[in-house]
Amino acid sequence: MYLIQPTGEAVELLTFPCLYSVSAINIFDEKLYYSMKRYEKYGEIGMTRYENDEVEGSYIINLTDLSAEKVSNMIFDGLYIFDDSGIIACDENCNIYKLDYKGNVIDVLLEIK
Repeated sequence: MYLIQPTGEAVELLTFPCLYSVSAINIFDEKLYYSMKRYEKYGEIGMTRYENDEVEGSYIINLTDLSAEKVSNMIFDGLYIFDDSGIIACDENCNIYKLDYKGNVIDVLLEIK
């Protein structure tokens, strides 16, 4: 993932080797919120994910100093920011969570059982 500076320079923010990845991203207050899962190889039916992958999850990247921090092992398909009260996040099972701006779940809005 790259950040294009106003000068046109491309700065690499994160790089994770993989065959394919699925991610969600949003920006608020000089911070980039990023969540991803990655696939390693082709299996018998479709792609397979890495076993016990410590890289998958959610990250916050500070766009001022370009530091990155993994904040959760949870993986979200969507990260939505409507105001300064937090992030609405949904996962592949259609569960919907409210996150604070540190990546912590502060409320479960919908849980599919």
